[in-house]
Amino acid sequence: MEELSGGNMNYECCTFRGAVLSIAADTGAIQWKTYVIPEEPKPTKKTRRGTQLY
Repeated sequence: MEELSGGNMNYECCTFRGAVLSIAADTGAIQWKTYVIPEEPKPTKKTRRGTQLY
């Protein structure tokens, strides 16, 4: 999760969007996956220090 990466000055914030998966118990294969936020985050602008914002 992004809370743990926040201390890393090179980490680009706010790219995690969360997901829910159904996994087959016998094989471990992903049966389906849906995201909490449907679209992937897109870069908007950068801070004064060059950190990418989404």
